[in-house]
Amino acid sequence: MTYRLPAMLFALGFATVVLAANPPADGTKIPNKNGEITFNHSKHKDVKCETCHAGNAAGGKIKFDKDSGHKMCQDCHKANKDKGASIACKSCHSGPKS
Repeated sequence: MTYRLPAMLFALGFATVVLAANPPADGTKIPNKNGEITFNHSKHKDVKCETCHAGNAAGGKIKFDKDSGHKMCQDCHKANKDKGASIACKSCHSGPKS
């Protein structure tokens, strides 16, 4: 009985790591009045999860507003323009408007 709790905690921790290693395949949809944003994790596989998820490699919802979202995404896209990252509005805001 005393071994069950540590085993359950280990399993939970392992599951968290496995889930973090397998982000959504179809992209994360973010509603936006200027056009829905689809964030494709597969296109950002070279970026550490903690870069956007603020120290949480397990992922989770990112809370940002227009200004902080633009800063986070555009700063990275500008820095990686030579690798094909676009800073055009439509490159992110490509879905239906909400």
